[in-house]
Amino acid sequence: MSLNVPLLRESFELVATANPQFIARFYEILFDRYPQTRGMFSPGGAARQAEMLTGALVAVLDHIEDAPWLTDTLGALGAKHVGYGVTPPTPLTAATARRHRPLSSRFAAPYRRNRSTLRRRTSSG
Repeated sequence: MSLNVPLLRESFELVATANPQFIARFYEILFDRYPQTRGMFSPGGAARQAEMLTGALVAVLDHIEDAPWLTDTLGALGAKHVGYGVTPPTPLTAATARRHRPLSSRFAAPYRRNRSTLRRRTSSG
């Protein structure tokens, strides 16, 4: 199964333009459901953190068909997060926050297929 790159880009663009606060909402949900994660972030650093997450998402979309780049870059990012105290269960909390409220049922099934394909691509490097 191949990755539906146009759908990924379209859905990101839809989220980014329809709700410019989507990153803030991501962290709001994350901290509400998992308050213990709040300590992993510097006080008052929300704007900088939102900037970095947005930049990372844009970079992933820019390189979505470049498996070596994804493997190297996301692997390095994961290693960096270990230094922040992120442990294996923590990404699951982020995934829960990300899936809290789907934008539209139109993107639900293709999103699940893309997520599965992307995981296979980045774990087989």
